[in-house]
Amino acid sequence: MRYGIIVMTITCAFAGIGTHVILKNFALFPRKMISFLILGLVLLDFLPTPYKTVEVRAREVDNWLAKQPYGGQVQLPLKDSYEQSSIYFTLINQKPLIGMMNTYPSHRYFEMDLLLRNFPDNKSMELLNREKITYVIISESDYDVTDGFIKDCQKYGLLYGGSFDGQSVFINVQ
Repeated sequence: MRYGIIVMTITCAFAGIGTHVILKNFALFPRKMISFLILGLVLLDFLPTPYKTVEVRAREVDNWLAKQPYGGQVQLPLKDSYEQSSIYFTLINQKPLIGMMNTYPSHRYFEMDLLLRNFPDNKSMELLNREKITYVIISESDYDVTDGFIKDCQKYGLLYGGSFDGQSVFINVQ
């Protein structure tokens, strides 16, 4: 950061020198007007601009989960479990999430992602049971949750909890 300060200071100094060179070629009255114009542009550059914000609200599925018995959850596809918004949603639903916020995914993420890609199957169910995952939240934009898909999940002992605004929930009764 020290080098950044040096660059900014030198840039400001060059701007001042350049302004002096430009202004010395004008008479007194235009020089004052140009000085005020430059000063106005500098002040305009420092005006604060608000950042765009997005209101994060609880999902319908999180309100439903909050009323359910305690148990771990996973959001599929697994990459969604590692989003910052998923961490926020745990504040509403009060269920631990398999996942974490990290700049670089851990080796565990890649191992679990391989096992959960073909959900529902034997390997994914073994992982869910081993990790004590009770609730599987499926993003309906990534999975085609049809009657056939629900029946496949039921074959592996999962109960269909319902569809909530684009999110389907399956309950692992283990």
